[in-house]
Amino acid sequence: MGRLDPVLLKWYLEELRSQGWRVISQTETTAEVERIRVWNRRGLIIAAVLLLVAAVLKWLVIAIGAILVLTFVCIDYFVIQRPTRGTVTAQQAREAARLLEGEYQGE
Repeated sequence: MGRLDPVLLKWYLEELRSQGWRVISQTETTAEVERIRVWNRRGLIIAAVLLLVAAVLKWLVIAIGAILVLTFVCIDYFVIQRPTRGTVTAQQAREAARLLEGEYQGE
């Protein structure tokens, strides 16, 4: 284990956090991470607008459309987006740092 391994791992975990991952547990050289599920904002906004229009115009068809959109958003969140878990090692952090260093040097 190199002296920089914990520093590189911390840096790499911060990068993963910015991409929507959550750290579950961590040691000096490894970490267990999980991808966070997110709601489909576009679908929620469409459903809210349709519900407002349906309430104002009192159109049942639009209300049914809004309920269908909400159903698809819930299916996406609860069924399609499975939580993804993985283990990150200091070696992977070293490789990511090397790749990033190569990008900065124009390789």
